[in-house]
Amino acid sequence: MSLLDVINRFATGTYTVTRRGAGTYDTAGVFVEASSSTFTITAVLQPLSGRTLDAQPSGQRGVDTRLLHTATLLRTRDGDGAPDVVTIGSESWVVLECQPWVHPTGGSFYRVRVERGAAA
Repeated sequence: MSLLDVINRFATGTYTVTRRGAGTYDTAGVFVEASSSTFTITAVLQPLSGRTLDAQPSGQRGVDTRLLHTATLLRTRDGDGAPDVVTIGSESWVVLECQPWVHPTGGSFYRVRVERGAAA
């Protein structure tokens, strides 16, 4: 069974992701936000383990943070634009970290750390 099959089998749902491109500045120097696009992902949603919570920076330990396992690469905040925002239930969760995980026998997925209601 492939890792994608495992994610699909244990998926907790299909989630909508909103991705905003990099903004630009107009001729007057005013920042213009880029348009956004949406797509769906299949993922396994889990709470963070105690060990992972302890490893978070001290200012983030009280923040509601979860872990998604998905086959889709998601964007974090970087020089190219805002991070992806995942809708879980009716709430927005911002992608903080997206780490690839490759199984020794082949196949890969992404471990995505998301934070509820963080400013994008």
